[in-house]
Amino acid sequence: MTPLVPRVCRPRTAGTDAPAGLSPAWQASALIGLLTAFNLAYLLVDCPLDLAPDEAHYWHWSRHLDWSYYSKGPLVAWLIRAGCELFGGLSVALVGTEMVAVRMPAVISSALFLAGVYVLSAEALGSRRVALATLGLAVTLPPVMATGMLMTIDPP
Repeated sequence: MTPLVPRVCRPRTAGTDAPAGLSPAWQASALIGLLTAFNLAYLLVDCPLDLAPDEAHYWHWSRHLDWSYYSKGPLVAWLIRAGCELFGGLSVALVGTEMVAVRMPAVISSALFLAGVYVLSAEALGSRRVALATLGLAVTLPPVMATGMLMTIDPP
């Protein structure tokens, strides 16, 4: 006799149908770590992209910190300034410009965003495996990947 409740709706009992290998949380962490490493490697190894006009504008703001600017709040300027203060010397030594330091907050923000996607999906959907699939789909979206490399108002 088959049960009335489909198998996917029944709670999992201990010791049955447990996936072999790493848990979805570890797989999500590995995926986020790999993407963050890829973004850093792309920026460090002959990145063909100079600062976009928006990035250069916000970088200029970061050199003159204020509580607000004519069109935006101060967060982007503060993050860029923090990136330049923490990673500016290393960036100049590695690539000859502060480009990596300016974009470092975007790389960090992207990793935090992806972690948030996984956690929110796991909590909302009640399944870590579905959350891992959601994370996998999210990283295929060009805007999501672009925010990991370009420091505009979108990453934070």
